[in-house]
Amino acid sequence: MDFENEQKTPDSEPAGSARKPGRPKKERPELDVEGIPDANFAETIAKHESLVVLSREKYERLLRSGDAEARYAQVTYNQSLKQAIALREEQERRSVFSREQIPAVEAREAMLRLAGLIVERLDALGSECGENCNPKDPIKSIGVLTEWAREAREKVARVAGVFEEPKP
Repeated sequence: MDFENEQKTPDSEPAGSARKPGRPKKERPELDVEGIPDANFAETIAKHESLVVLSREKYERLLRSGDAEARYAQVTYNQSLKQAIALREEQERRSVFSREQIPAVEAREAMLRLAGLIVERLDALGSECGENCNPKDPIKSIGVLTEWAREAREKVARVAGVFEEPKP
């Protein structure tokens, strides 16, 4: 009597006949990039990118020759490419954290100074450009440009108000 659907217990199987349905997937530890100093990190990326190139060349060579091992070379290439991308992302993350930070007060002051320079140029727009806009009737063009500059100045002032110190 054979019960195929019955679960087998470890003692019901003969010692050397453990069934292996396929190749077990290898567990690979994640690459610890936090421990690599920045000076060596660029070298690590360069070395890994050269490995990616070599694995691609090997994959293409095996593919052209019709070798059955090409599928394994493709897997190797895909994994090394994926790792190279992860290393580049880590490099970008590190560069973002190492950038110089500007205090908010300094940034606000710089934006307000820049807005002041823009407003000065807007004030002079009508008188500097009016005659060139309409040589036949410069007074009319000066009035239109001055009105436009006034509206733009109001918009800049509204936005500049956002950058001023918040009142407690």
